[in-house]
Amino acid sequence: MQTPELRNLSVDLIDENPDQVRKEYDLNALNELADSIAKVGLIQPISVLITADRFKLVQGSRRLRAHKLLRRQSILANIIENENGEALAIMLHENLFRNDLTPLEEARFYQRLLDVEKLTFQQLIHYTNKAENYVNARLLLAACPPEIQEAVDKRQIPISHGLELAQIDDPATRSQYLAYAISCGASLATVKYWRQGYEANKTAPPSLDTLPTKLDHPLQAPAFGWYCAISGE
Repeated sequence: MQTPELRNLSVDLIDENPDQVRKEYDLNALNELADSIAKVGLIQPISVLITADRFKLVQGSRRLRAHKLLRRQSILANIIENENGEALAIMLHENLFRNDLTPLEEARFYQRLLDVEKLTFQQLIHYTNKAENYVNARLLLAACPPEIQEAVDKRQIPISHGLELAQIDDPATRSQYLAYAISCGASLATVKYWRQGYEANKTAPPSLDTLPTKLDHPLQAPAFGWYCAISGE
Protein backbone atom coordinates (compact mmCIF):
# COMPACT_ATOMS: atom_id res chain seq x y z
CA MET A 1 0.00 0.00 0.00
CA GLN A 2 1.47 3.34 -1.05
CA THR A 3 2.05 5.89 1.73
CA PRO A 4 -0.46 8.73 1.27
CA GLU A 5 0.87 12.21 0.53
CA LEU A 6 0.33 14.64 3.40
CA ARG A 7 -0.41 18.28 2.66
CA ASN A 8 -2.66 21.22 3.45
CA LEU A 9 -5.75 21.47 1.26
CA SER A 10 -8.29 24.23 0.81
CA VAL A 11 -11.50 23.19 2.57
CA ASP A 12 -13.41 24.53 -0.46
CA LEU A 13 -11.87 21.79 -2.63
CA ILE A 14 -13.05 18.94 -0.41
CA ASP A 15 -16.45 17.38 -1.07
CA GLU A 16 -18.33 15.42 1.56
CA ASN A 17 -18.58 11.72 0.77
CA PRO A 18 -22.21 10.98 -0.21
CA ASP A 19 -21.73 7.47 1.20
CA GLN A 20 -20.68 8.74 4.61
CA VAL A 21 -22.61 6.79 7.24
CA ARG A 22 -23.05 9.62 9.70
CA LYS A 23 -25.86 11.87 8.46
CA GLU A 24 -26.58 13.86 11.62
CA TYR A 25 -24.07 15.62 13.84
CA ASP A 26 -24.30 16.81 17.42
CA LEU A 27 -23.68 20.56 17.19
CA ASN A 28 -22.46 20.76 20.80
CA ALA A 29 -19.93 17.99 20.16
CA LEU A 30 -18.79 19.74 16.97
CA ASN A 31 -18.30 22.99 18.87
CA GLU A 32 -16.27 21.14 21.51
CA LEU A 33 -14.10 19.61 18.77
CA ALA A 34 -13.66 23.03 17.17
CA ASP A 35 -12.58 24.50 20.52
CA SER A 36 -10.06 21.69 20.94
CA ILE A 37 -8.63 22.23 17.45
CA ALA A 38 -8.41 25.97 18.10
CA LYS A 39 -6.42 25.34 21.29
CA VAL A 40 -4.13 22.42 20.41
CA GLY A 41 -4.43 22.09 16.64
CA LEU A 42 -5.50 19.18 14.46
CA ILE A 43 -4.07 16.00 16.00
CA GLN A 44 -5.05 13.58 13.22
CA PRO A 45 -5.21 14.61 9.54
CA ILE A 46 -8.29 13.80 7.48
CA SER A 47 -8.06 11.44 4.50
CA VAL A 48 -9.25 12.34 1.00
CA LEU A 49 -9.36 10.72 -2.41
CA ILE A 50 -8.34 12.59 -5.56
CA THR A 51 -11.30 13.07 -7.94
CA ALA A 52 -10.33 15.06 -11.05
CA ASP A 53 -9.44 18.56 -9.78
CA ARG A 54 -11.15 18.11 -6.42
CA PHE A 55 -11.03 15.75 -3.44
CA LYS A 56 -13.60 13.41 -1.88
CA LEU A 57 -13.59 13.02 1.88
CA VAL A 58 -12.83 9.47 3.03
CA GLN A 59 -12.22 9.97 6.74
CA GLY A 60 -12.64 12.91 9.09
CA SER A 61 -16.06 14.44 8.46
CA ARG A 62 -16.33 15.92 11.97
CA ARG A 63 -12.82 17.38 11.75
CA LEU A 64 -13.62 19.02 8.40
CA ARG A 65 -16.87 20.46 9.76
CA ALA A 66 -15.03 21.75 12.84
CA HIS A 67 -12.55 23.57 10.59
CA LYS A 68 -15.43 25.16 8.73
CA LEU A 69 -16.93 26.30 12.04
CA LEU A 70 -13.59 27.93 12.83
CA ARG A 71 -13.64 29.52 9.34
CA ARG A 72 -10.25 28.02 8.57
CA GLN A 73 -9.29 28.04 4.92
CA SER A 74 -7.21 24.85 4.88
CA ILE A 75 -6.86 21.50 6.62
CA LEU A 76 -4.10 18.90 6.79
CA ALA A 77 -5.02 15.82 4.75
CA ASN A 78 -3.67 12.43 3.72
CA ILE A 79 -4.18 12.21 -0.05
CA ILE A 80 -5.07 8.87 -1.62
CA GLU A 81 -4.39 8.91 -5.34
CA ASN A 82 -6.59 6.07 -6.60
CA GLU A 83 -9.25 3.55 -5.63
CA ASN A 84 -6.87 0.66 -4.93
CA GLY A 85 -8.71 -0.61 -1.89
CA GLU A 86 -7.00 1.81 0.49
CA ALA A 87 -9.93 4.22 0.54
CA LEU A 88 -12.31 1.37 1.30
CA ALA A 89 -10.08 0.10 4.12
CA ILE A 90 -9.96 3.55 5.70
CA MET A 91 -13.70 4.04 5.31
CA LEU A 92 -14.37 0.66 6.93
CA HIS A 93 -12.21 1.57 9.89
CA GLU A 94 -13.85 4.99 10.16
CA ASN A 95 -17.39 3.67 10.17
CA LEU A 96 -17.45 0.12 11.47
CA PHE A 97 -15.63 0.66 14.74
CA ARG A 98 -17.49 3.64 16.10
CA ASN A 99 -19.96 3.33 18.93
CA ASP A 100 -22.35 6.15 18.06
CA LEU A 101 -23.90 4.82 14.86
CA THR A 102 -27.65 4.46 14.91
CA PRO A 103 -29.06 1.10 13.77
CA LEU A 104 -30.29 2.57 10.49
CA GLU A 105 -26.97 4.26 9.72
CA GLU A 106 -25.27 0.92 10.28
CA ALA A 107 -27.85 -0.86 8.12
CA ARG A 108 -27.42 1.56 5.22
CA PHE A 109 -23.65 1.30 5.42
CA TYR A 110 -23.75 -2.50 5.25
CA GLN A 111 -26.09 -2.30 2.27
CA ARG A 112 -23.77 0.17 0.58
CA LEU A 113 -20.83 -2.20 1.03
CA LEU A 114 -22.80 -4.89 -0.77
CA ASP A 115 -24.25 -2.70 -3.53
CA VAL A 116 -21.42 -0.27 -4.28
CA GLU A 117 -18.25 -1.90 -3.01
CA LYS A 118 -19.47 -5.31 -4.23
CA LEU A 119 -18.50 -7.15 -1.07
CA THR A 120 -20.01 -10.59 -0.65
CA PHE A 121 -22.07 -11.34 2.44
CA GLN A 122 -19.26 -13.48 3.82
CA GLN A 123 -16.74 -10.67 3.24
CA LEU A 124 -19.08 -8.31 5.05
CA ILE A 125 -19.19 -10.70 8.02
CA HIS A 126 -15.40 -10.88 7.98
CA TYR A 127 -14.83 -7.11 7.81
CA THR A 128 -17.41 -6.22 10.43
CA ASN A 129 -16.37 -8.98 12.82
CA LYS A 130 -20.06 -9.33 13.68
CA ALA A 131 -22.23 -12.42 13.99
CA GLU A 132 -24.10 -13.42 10.84
CA ASN A 133 -27.47 -12.88 12.53
CA TYR A 134 -26.41 -9.38 13.62
CA VAL A 135 -25.46 -8.28 10.11
CA ASN A 136 -28.46 -9.97 8.51
CA ALA A 137 -30.85 -8.19 10.90
CA ARG A 138 -29.45 -4.82 9.90
CA LEU A 139 -29.67 -5.63 6.21
CA LEU A 140 -33.31 -6.55 6.75
CA LEU A 141 -33.83 -3.25 8.58
CA ALA A 142 -32.60 -1.39 5.48
CA ALA A 143 -35.56 -2.86 3.58
CA CYS A 144 -38.19 -2.20 6.28
CA PRO A 145 -41.02 0.35 5.91
CA PRO A 146 -39.91 3.90 6.86
CA GLU A 147 -41.97 4.06 10.06
CA ILE A 148 -40.30 0.86 11.32
CA GLN A 149 -36.87 2.21 10.43
CA GLU A 150 -37.57 5.44 12.26
CA ALA A 151 -38.81 3.71 15.42
CA VAL A 152 -35.78 1.43 15.53
CA ASP A 153 -33.40 4.27 14.70
CA LYS A 154 -34.79 6.36 17.57
CA ARG A 155 -34.49 3.28 19.78
CA GLN A 156 -38.22 3.37 20.51
CA ILE A 157 -38.36 -0.36 19.80
CA PRO A 158 -35.62 -3.00 19.43
CA ILE A 159 -34.62 -4.09 15.95
CA SER A 160 -36.01 -7.58 16.59
CA HIS A 161 -39.46 -6.07 17.26
CA GLY A 162 -39.24 -3.96 14.14
CA LEU A 163 -38.43 -6.92 11.91
CA GLU A 164 -41.44 -8.80 13.25
CA LEU A 165 -43.77 -5.83 12.72
CA ALA A 166 -42.41 -5.31 9.20
CA GLN A 167 -43.84 -8.68 8.22
CA ILE A 168 -47.38 -7.35 8.77
CA ASP A 169 -48.24 -6.34 5.22
CA ASP A 170 -51.23 -4.11 5.97
CA PRO A 171 -49.89 -0.59 6.67
CA ALA A 172 -52.78 0.47 8.92
CA THR A 173 -52.58 -2.66 11.05
CA ARG A 174 -48.80 -2.46 11.23
CA SER A 175 -48.88 1.22 12.24
CA GLN A 176 -51.37 0.60 15.03
CA TYR A 177 -49.35 -2.25 16.50
CA LEU A 178 -46.23 -0.11 16.20
CA ALA A 179 -47.88 2.80 18.00
CA TYR A 180 -48.94 0.49 20.81
CA ALA A 181 -45.47 -1.04 21.12
CA ILE A 182 -43.94 2.44 21.36
CA SER A 183 -46.46 3.89 23.81
CA CYS A 184 -47.04 0.90 26.09
CA GLY A 185 -44.15 -1.43 25.44
CA ALA A 186 -44.28 -5.02 24.25
CA SER A 187 -42.10 -8.08 24.64
CA LEU A 188 -40.72 -9.83 21.57
CA ALA A 189 -43.06 -12.73 22.30
CA THR A 190 -46.00 -10.30 22.19
CA VAL A 191 -44.96 -8.86 18.84
CA LYS A 192 -44.53 -12.34 17.40
CA TYR A 193 -48.04 -13.24 18.56
CA TRP A 194 -49.37 -10.07 16.92
CA ARG A 195 -47.70 -10.98 13.66
CA GLN A 196 -48.74 -14.64 13.81
CA GLY A 197 -52.30 -13.72 14.72
CA TYR A 198 -52.52 -11.24 11.87
CA GLU A 199 -51.18 -13.76 9.38
CA ALA A 200 -53.60 -16.41 10.62
CA ASN A 201 -56.70 -14.23 10.86
CA LYS A 202 -55.93 -11.05 8.93
CA THR A 203 -57.69 -9.36 11.83
CA ALA A 204 -57.21 -5.66 12.43
CA PRO A 205 -56.06 -4.78 15.96
CA PRO A 206 -58.41 -3.14 18.44
CA SER A 207 -58.26 0.57 19.04
CA LEU A 208 -55.38 1.72 21.19
CA ASP A 209 -57.94 3.31 23.50
CA THR A 210 -59.30 -0.14 24.31
CA LEU A 211 -55.95 -1.80 24.92
CA PRO A 212 -54.81 -2.10 28.54
CA THR A 213 -51.46 -0.65 29.48
CA LYS A 214 -50.99 -3.55 31.90
CA LEU A 215 -52.43 -7.02 32.17
CA ASP A 216 -53.13 -8.81 35.43
CA HIS A 217 -51.64 -11.93 33.89
CA PRO A 218 -48.86 -11.77 31.25
CA LEU A 219 -50.59 -14.30 29.01
CA GLN A 220 -54.05 -12.76 29.03
CA ALA A 221 -55.10 -10.50 26.19
CA PRO A 222 -58.58 -11.58 25.12
CA ALA A 223 -59.14 -8.45 23.06
CA PHE A 224 -56.67 -9.74 20.47
CA GLY A 225 -58.36 -13.08 19.91
CA TRP A 226 -55.12 -14.92 20.69
CA TYR A 227 -52.71 -15.10 23.56
CA CYS A 228 -49.96 -12.56 23.92
CA ALA A 229 -47.73 -11.11 26.58
CA ILE A 230 -47.90 -7.37 27.02
CA SER A 231 -44.99 -5.77 28.77
CA GLY A 232 -45.20 -2.25 30.15
CA GLU A 233 -41.46 -2.12 30.68
